[in-house]
Amino acid sequence: MHGATVAAVLAARAARAGGLEEGHELRLVAPNSLAPLWALPMEAGESVLTLCPLPLRNSASGDIRPTLVLGTGFLGGEDAPCRGRCLLVEPGGPAGAAPPPALLHARAFKTAVTAAAPLEGLHRGYVLLALGPKVGVHAWDGKELTCVAFFDAPVYSVALSSVRNFVLLGDALKGLFFLRWKDSAQEKALTQLAKTFEPLDYVAGELLLDGNSLALLGCDAAGGLHLYAFAPGAVEAWMGAKLLPRARFHTARTVTRALRLPCAGAGGRSGILLATAEGALLAVTPMDEGAFAPLTRLTAIQALALPHPAGLNPAAHRAPRERPGRSAKAPAPSSLLDLPLLARFAGAPWGAQQALAERVDAPRAGLLKAVEEARALTEWFV
Repeated sequence: MHGATVAAVLAARAARAGGLEEGHELRLVAPNSLAPLWALPMEAGESVLTLCPLPLRNSASGDIRPTLVLGTGFLGGEDAPCRGRCLLVEPGGPAGAAPPPALLHARAFKTAVTAAAPLEGLHRGYVLLALGPKVGVHAWDGKELTCVAFFDAPVYSVALSSVRNFVLLGDALKGLFFLRWKDSAQEKALTQLAKTFEPLDYVAGELLLDGNSLALLGCDAAGGLHLYAFAPGAVEAWMGAKLLPRARFHTARTVTRALRLPCAGAGGRSGILLATAEGALLAVTPMDEGAFAPLTRLTAIQALALPHPAGLNPAAHRAPRERPGRSAKAPAPSSLLDLPLLARFAGAPWGAQQALAERVDAPRAGLLKAVEEARALTEWFV
């Protein structure tokens, strides 16, 4: 019944388009010439929702091979349930080398596969899949993809990220969930450590690493960035069950994807690259506390001391927004630094720089050095 409904919807759509039917495929291309090397066409009406490269471990043989995990979805109209598949693709060797790319496995699910991520435990090579409201840890034995543990999200899971055995789960309406994967000979479990207790229209997010510190970044549908911390020792954290807001920042962009990348020349420090629907790239990186404090004061003073385009206040522009019907969130103790605003200090005349430095109560040369260091922190992805 479901297949007949999907076929009817696709046939009607193709008839309206003059007999043309839209299709999707996975295509591997050469790294230099972008010449097509291999293609895997999707089924009729199937769209790729997530693509994740990861080391996949064969639980039977112990071999670990690089694998592409694809999550797809079928939408056959409002009268048919949404279905999906998980595809395991072995990319193969370099162009012209063995082995060639191949489809290892395809498993159908009764809902769309919206996100995928690697997961480590007692062994490397687990696959974490978001299947509607359920998040499952899957193991590969060379023939089948088997769920060994799961966690139920409140509404709908839309994004996943992992570091070692820690998992960030984003729910479409309920915000962030911080999970821990326990893998032992006696028990395999995905348990909740903390979550946000404020509604958040989650669309993307990542885990931000700075040495031994870990922060959780969530992006909402209104273009806001929300930085949270897991602090089980804090009184306001409700014995560790609540993720504490640390910073909020409005980007005025619709963030669609988040990718964690290591920062060049900074051991143990990572940055997050954000892609937006408008075609922009945004970068979020941690920085030293010694430079953060004076630059925060400089940002607040520049918002009032400098002339701005159309007389708009950048502090008000970066304030978090809420969609109609949503209640305002509790204010965060800090905010992210606005580097485009700080860059205006470096380009200001000497006299203006000196006047701003005196108001900040910091040497002009020290502020210039801090701004240049902050700019260098965001050049790791260029």
